[in-house]
Amino acid sequence: MLLYRLVGLNPSARFLFCTRIGTENSSVFSYCCMNRRYLVSCHFLSSSSFTFHKILINHCSHQIACRLKFVHIPHNFQSFVTKADNLESNNDQNLSKGEDSEIISIQNLCKNGNICDAVELLRGLTDKRAHINLNTYNALLSSSIESNDFDLFCEVFKFLLLSTLLPDLNSYTNLAKAFELVDSERVLTFIRDILEIIKDRETTIMNQIIFHVAKSGQIDKALLVFNELKKSNSNLDLVTFNTVLDILGKAGLADQMISEFEIMKNLGFKPDLITYNTIINSLRRLGKFEICKKFAKEILENGFEMDLITYTALIDSLGRAGHVKDALKMFDEMKRVQKPSIFVYRALISNLKKAGNFELALKLSQEMELNSSKLLGPKDFKVNRKDKGGSR
Repeated sequence: MLLYRLVGLNPSARFLFCTRIGTENSSVFSYCCMNRRYLVSCHFLSSSSFTFHKILINHCSHQIACRLKFVHIPHNFQSFVTKADNLESNNDQNLSKGEDSEIISIQNLCKNGNICDAVELLRGLTDKRAHINLNTYNALLSSSIESNDFDLFCEVFKFLLLSTLLPDLNSYTNLAKAFELVDSERVLTFIRDILEIIKDRETTIMNQIIFHVAKSGQIDKALLVFNELKKSNSNLDLVTFNTVLDILGKAGLADQMISEFEIMKNLGFKPDLITYNTIINSLRRLGKFEICKKFAKEILENGFEMDLITYTALIDSLGRAGHVKDALKMFDEMKRVQKPSIFVYRALISNLKKAGNFELALKLSQEMELNSSKLLGPKDFKVNRKDKGGSR
């Protein structure tokens, strides 16, 4: 017997290459080739003939059905494989043309408001494992919302998650709109179904759902989704908590924000600088300046180096709380390690004026004007946040 070891794959020819590692009395060779729809295995029985096994794999109702076909090939193996491969390519092209036509039909049905027939076509294409582009999924999602049909929306969104595609901004925006159509109980049922589909995937999808639902003004439903994640102990990461902390802070729910921060730590998630910046900025906006100082201390205790965002928030907090000297001291410290921004100058000047220290405010104003070309502005802040990674 000739023994072979797999050593590589030629993607263009779709052939697996083998090297001979031993011999025995008879001649047997194993050959495999794989493409999108077929797994093909061939075994030489002699130099002039071999048995050809083709397994056609279809996906139907989440089950795999296999059909095994045996073909006796009495002539040259390579010639047969080439012909079979060409035939398969032609069949795929014809199939692709038919699928493209059905996708166009789906889009036209969506435009005409015939969402039921459009989803029926989607089911057929999904059974055939056809490639459906993201625009088609989004058109179906949008059309189901216009028809006030949350059940069809859920079905389409699940098909999208089961495909190889990832939802985009339009997908999540449509989801937020769909949530407006139903009560919390139906939202919860939908989320539980989604978790069954994506339980072994990364947390991005659920983080985006929470963010976009909250952004649409449905904070209660966003927190409902978050609480379900905590309950199921799945699809949670630090980004999830940072997103929720930001939502709570912007909603003015400071106590709940701090409570979730403690829960996060108890669950084993270590806060990062984004976490602290989110909390400090929220507390600053809510006028809770003394608590800001507590979190600033915690930042240093945990070994983080404060960045431009942290310094700006803390300097403004100290100034608003009337601790002008402390604010100026931190401002001087910041200039030693960070390039100042126009925002921190403006905040400090404003707080000095409120404290009645007009002379120092004027001095800082002149300093700001003198160094205006060197100060960081709005664009720099956006780049800074992108480089460090935001909470979404």
